[in-house]
Amino acid sequence: MALKAQGISKQFTRSGGGSFFAVKETDLELRPGELTVLMGRSGSGKSTLLNMLAGLSKPTTGRIFLEETDLYSLNDKELSKLRNRQIGVIPQGQTALHSLTVRQNVCLPGTMFNKENTVNEYADELLELLDIGLLGDSMPAELSGGELRRMSIARALINKPKLILADEPTGDLDDENTAIVFNALKQKAREGAAVLVVTHETGAESYADIMWRMNGGVLSFSG
Repeated sequence: MALKAQGISKQFTRSGGGSFFAVKETDLELRPGELTVLMGRSGSGKSTLLNMLAGLSKPTTGRIFLEETDLYSLNDKELSKLRNRQIGVIPQGQTALHSLTVRQNVCLPGTMFNKENTVNEYADELLELLDIGLLGDSMPAELSGGELRRMSIARALINKPKLILADEPTGDLDDENTAIVFNALKQKAREGAAVLVVTHETGAESYADIMWRMNGGVLSFSG
């Protein structure tokens, strides 16, 4: 299996005193070759759960394993390297370095810890997959919001991660581009990645191998 979370929860302290659990104690497995969809209303704890799985927010309780590695037993440098090489995180919104071309933005994570000569070629493959193949030499300022969104998705995939975690990856896309993104993520699952998509898209079920729902910090299996 790619990832296994055991008894994880996340508790926050309120500014006025007291505390609450954004994610109540739960177990979760994400397996290679499967696209898992997690649905739930805003504020239900979905993004908090994803950030814990990504190595970005330490659980209050429990442990998270990526294959045999306990994520939160690593120091910051080790965890950063592991995230870069093995975890592709697609955050909400659009992010770009506006001084770089689209291709350079996509390639950036691939140049941080390695110098693979194939990174530019693979970047072009990803841009084609996401239907923005003609924009590699463009600057981010020339792109629409939806094109920027797909560029950030390509960047998250550039290191061929074993685990892909996508937080509302189609939140600002039309139906046609939503289908392009889900088909791309489905393809990455077929190629062996474990993929988790947090989404409000009502049509996401048609792409899912596994469905989960979240309500009030409680995760429940949905099919």
